[in-house]
Amino acid sequence: MEPEKTLSAWWGSATGRTVRTGSGVVYRIQYPGRLNGGSGPDYRGAVLHMGGRTLLGDVELHVRSSDWRRHGHDSDHEYDSVVLHVVFKDDSHGNTTLASGKSVHVAVPQRELCPSSSAQLPCVGRYAVEPARVSEVLAREGITRLLGKGKCAAELLRRVGSHRALLLLVARTLGYTSNSAQFEALAHHLCVPSVQAVLQSCSDLEREALLMGLAGLLPSQRKLSEFPGLNDCLSYEEAWRCLGLEHLSMPTGEWKLGCIYPNNHPVRRLVGLADLLPSLRSTSEELGSSLASRLPQYPSLRVFEERVRVQGHDYWRGHYDFHRPTPDSDVVGRGKAREIVVNALLPLAVAMTSRDILNLARLNTAIRAYPATGPNAITRHMRAQLGIGRVAVPAVESQGMLRLFGLYCTRGLCEECPLGGRPLAS
Repeated sequence: MEPEKTLSAWWGSATGRTVRTGSGVVYRIQYPGRLNGGSGPDYRGAVLHMGGRTLLGDVELHVRSSDWRRHGHDSDHEYDSVVLHVVFKDDSHGNTTLASGKSVHVAVPQRELCPSSSAQLPCVGRYAVEPARVSEVLAREGITRLLGKGKCAAELLRRVGSHRALLLLVARTLGYTSNSAQFEALAHHLCVPSVQAVLQSCSDLEREALLMGLAGLLPSQRKLSEFPGLNDCLSYEEAWRCLGLEHLSMPTGEWKLGCIYPNNHPVRRLVGLADLLPSLRSTSEELGSSLASRLPQYPSLRVFEERVRVQGHDYWRGHYDFHRPTPDSDVVGRGKAREIVVNALLPLAVAMTSRDILNLARLNTAIRAYPATGPNAITRHMRAQLGIGRVAVPAVESQGMLRLFGLYCTRGLCEECPLGGRPLAS
């Protein structure tokens, strides 16, 4: 096995082990965190103990400590959350300096680097022993998380109304973690009166060009002077110039464009948002009327799932950026549509029914039956940790995994976690 993979495998199973710095400082690993599949530190959300202190943060792994500078991490603020630098060989003989100016220790494992099977977290493999009770805990935690989202959506609903609230929530969902703030900023731009006036008479292409131009992501705005797909984007560039809204463009540098799965690229997601815009108002109205009608059965959430799917036009079905091909697929497919339902429509529905116990009960039933969205880094990590494997779970249980990871795992609170050291509550 390659040295980097060997070190990573060891760290991932290092619960209860220790590492030592060159000056003799000992760190005990309570929770190694989750392996990061994207840009940034190798392990996110670790919990370490050192000299009576508990450290919460990220861990970076290298073969040599000098690789920190060689890889440019010393000037990358994405690594400012690192609390320990773990290496095979300390050839720098000193602390590691972060871009923020703070320094962290460099530690070297003292034992043979093989994955540990003895030290385990209290919840490891719990699902294999008590699947029904674990599922119920996850569902309960997931409901709690969604109620919290509903509380935030209620404040948004009070301030801006249902249509704009849905626009902001959908935009954030399309932005993923990397660009959620940028998509939300763009959504606020879309609510400017001059932009609203233009949107009322836009063609599909003009609406897509408008969003790309406001985002600052057209090829000309990215200074791509020798852009190979020039002919692909000429109509978009021309449409944007004719709209006369250049003064509202966001700075291009605000967007994160690297280390992103192609179909999650902001340009492709902007196309999806542009195609959703005309129907968002009717979707928010339909959501409200469905909740207010007090139907015997709450309408299936799959109806709304289909409302937020986007097949897309031929070019964008096969591209994630100008002149950058991808296998033919829906611009907003079923998996992403489910994420919009869970992260935008459901919180808004909870906000709209917050004072109606009967409808909240119906909504609770619908949520518990709704299938999960596609896996992300945290749910994959939690599935492996709990021993769930490939078993299909509803969306509410995935939400429960996210809540447990953020509230307990990354804080070292195993004994307080509902899936930790104590017997599970009935």
